[in-house]
Amino acid sequence: MSQRSAWVRFWTPGRLLFIFTLVNMVNYIDRYVIAGMTKELGHFVQYDMPGTTKPDTWIGATQSAFIGGYAAASLVFGHLVHKFHPFRLMSVGLLCWCASVVLTGLAPHVWVMIAARVISGVGEASFQCIVPPYIDDHAPPAKRGLWLAIFFMAIPVGSAIGFGYGAAMAGIGGEAASCADDASGSGSAGDAMDAMFAHNASTSGSGVGAPCDGGSGWRIAYLAEAVVMFPMALLVFYLPYGGKKHRGHSEASDDLSDVGDMGHVMPSDKLGDGRGRSVSYDVPPPTVIDELRNVVSSKMFLSTSLGYAAYTFVTSGIATWGAKFLLSLGLFEKELTASLVFGGIVSVTGALGTPIGGFLLDGDQRKEQATRLEMLAAAGVATPDEDDDETGDTIDKLCAASRQLFFYSFVGGALCVVAAVFVKAVPAIFFIGISLGCIMLFATTSATNLNVMSAVPPENRSFAIGVNTILIHALGDVPSPPIIGYLMDTFNAHLVLVLLTLYLGWTVFFWGACLVMARLKRRQYVTAMSSSLLAQRADA
Repeated sequence: MSQRSAWVRFWTPGRLLFIFTLVNMVNYIDRYVIAGMTKELGHFVQYDMPGTTKPDTWIGATQSAFIGGYAAASLVFGHLVHKFHPFRLMSVGLLCWCASVVLTGLAPHVWVMIAARVISGVGEASFQCIVPPYIDDHAPPAKRGLWLAIFFMAIPVGSAIGFGYGAAMAGIGGEAASCADDASGSGSAGDAMDAMFAHNASTSGSGVGAPCDGGSGWRIAYLAEAVVMFPMALLVFYLPYGGKKHRGHSEASDDLSDVGDMGHVMPSDKLGDGRGRSVSYDVPPPTVIDELRNVVSSKMFLSTSLGYAAYTFVTSGIATWGAKFLLSLGLFEKELTASLVFGGIVSVTGALGTPIGGFLLDGDQRKEQATRLEMLAAAGVATPDEDDDETGDTIDKLCAASRQLFFYSFVGGALCVVAAVFVKAVPAIFFIGISLGCIMLFATTSATNLNVMSAVPPENRSFAIGVNTILIHALGDVPSPPIIGYLMDTFNAHLVLVLLTLYLGWTVFFWGACLVMARLKRRQYVTAMSSSLLAQRADA
């Protein structure tokens, strides 16, 4: 038991944050590795489906396929945290993720690859529903936004690494040589992996002009991801949840005596309330229907998620096709160069914008708290005990996050539109505008997730994150790559880029509505507190 205690003490919340950030980064490297090797995957699509005239549409569908698994798993994981140890659930999901990338790397057909990407959504659901509430509970209150920013900084950094990683791996296996030399039957040395998946000549054609399958580099890229993620998936299974608990996680569940098979938490009369305090519940955990009702009935939640969906539609479209935009507009000649440059922009701006936004969010929340207390004082209401005033704390979060969402999306969106308009006339304006715009947009990451968690009851946060992510995937990065791919096949790249950035107007609209609702909620709070005080005086 002493070894167990030492293990628990070693894994402080800060160290767990480091592990979870690595997991999130590897996930997003995988998500955007496709963007760095669209040419090679295009060869694979044409090799497997020789009659297709729109390979980009199929590549976009492959990029978006994970939403199937995510949609099925997110609500399940978001609800099962009331019954099972959260980190053991996360571990099971990550093992499914490892299996999916192995299957992707070994896929002999496009449909197998798409099916494998569906399974990858299960892994993403497992930790995206569990980690943010953990951070919300365990981060120091004055650094909650910064901790969230560190975790979500893995998104732009991982995406950028995915660009470069995909482009670098695409050339491994001699794809260019095997494509060029198909007619003579010569391929590059070491292309045994290509031979494993080569179709019969009667299926894909042979002789002069027969297409290649994109080489083995993209397959090796996916298999290597599984090697990196697998040890972390096993480690997560044995990680302790920590001292503070959320609803559904037993107070003693980090002790092996309280954990059954697969980490099932035994019944306990002491459960967390979602804010790090232990309370007693005489009612069972909420049902899925109860949780869904609580989440979708929140206008603040819906407005935040719809704005985030529009934001994700744009950023996913640009991320997936960014290198091809640069190539089509004549800014670069080689895919590797375009991928590295665009990946560098995403990486640097994400690494700057995300933590800056999280740091400023902590300061904004303190300012909103001061404003609320001033309003209470002006109404003649004594300052409440902040430890007991959960409603006031939630209102401070919503006001600070919503203000940041509206301001940053408005300025960032305007900069991206200007950059898209002038990309051909003045390329320097494009690179400056898109860089500054991305910094502003990435700065909203912590605020978005804080708004989602604060818009619902504490015990529904994991479920809310699941619903939110389904919405942003279903309305954002699932339809975006194939739609943009189709538009790229049909119209010129400049027009598509301008229209894509203008779509950010929906983000500004919905997040502006969040700001209005947050300030209205604060006004109602002050009025209710004042009315309560007057009623108490009348009774006296």
